[in-house]
Amino acid sequence: MMNVHTQSLRRHGLVSSLMIACATLLLTACGGGKSADPTPVATATTSMTASAIGSATSLTAGDLADWMSAAWNSVTSMRVIRGALLEGTPEVGSVQTITEIDPAGNKRLVIHNADGSTSELLAVNGMIWANGAWPFPPAAAGTPTASGWYTIDPAATTNDQVAGPLVDNMLATSLPLYSGLSDAQRQRAVEPLGTSMIDGRACDAYRIPATTPTGQSYDVIISLDAHRLPCTIETIGLGQGALETYIFNEEITIVAPEATPVS
Repeated sequence: MMNVHTQSLRRHGLVSSLMIACATLLLTACGGGKSADPTPVATATTSMTASAIGSATSLTAGDLADWMSAAWNSVTSMRVIRGALLEGTPEVGSVQTITEIDPAGNKRLVIHNADGSTSELLAVNGMIWANGAWPFPPAAAGTPTASGWYTIDPAATTNDQVAGPLVDNMLATSLPLYSGLSDAQRQRAVEPLGTSMIDGRACDAYRIPATTPTGQSYDVIISLDAHRLPCTIETIGLGQGALETYIFNEEITIVAPEATPVS
């Protein structure tokens, strides 16, 4: 039987993995936030919010979002590597996800699970392909090929709280990070933290203090390179941190599996 049909045995671990995966996909598919206008037009110049305190200039999260949006025209492909942070360092043995987007907008999501297994999802030309264990409803999964790939019917995932958003985000058009911030989110103050070298890039770090709807505080640290594209995004707090590392404009081509499944 297919892995997807034995989902009850591993659903808890897979759902945890998918929550991590969805966090990355939401950033690229929805712009990193929700607002009435999730796709603001990128501007060629950035408007700084000046404070009335002396000659200092206060940055906001909206400024960082505008910088990244203006730089997004140079992006042809993207790879995002995401894993857990433990006391400021990557946690050994934790779930790691890799999201890739090629110049055609096709996507690949790979989850390296804590038990050593790997799950892979492709979105190519409007079709979803899966390999490995995923908690998709049985009705959504086609018959697997000899290599283990099977198609997913998006319509059959609509009412599933985990699979539905995942499929929607795999099929969604990728937008600049944080382009969908609400007005309130855009006004959050930003603290510059200085420059550091990350994978050979000089990256300026900015800290954004934030609070969840339930009152829990956490920090987001965004590091931007000289082109104002993200080097890393760290989330610190809420019991466990996360580190996302961004790589742009490498040669990435994502294609559908060769074999045609029998549905």
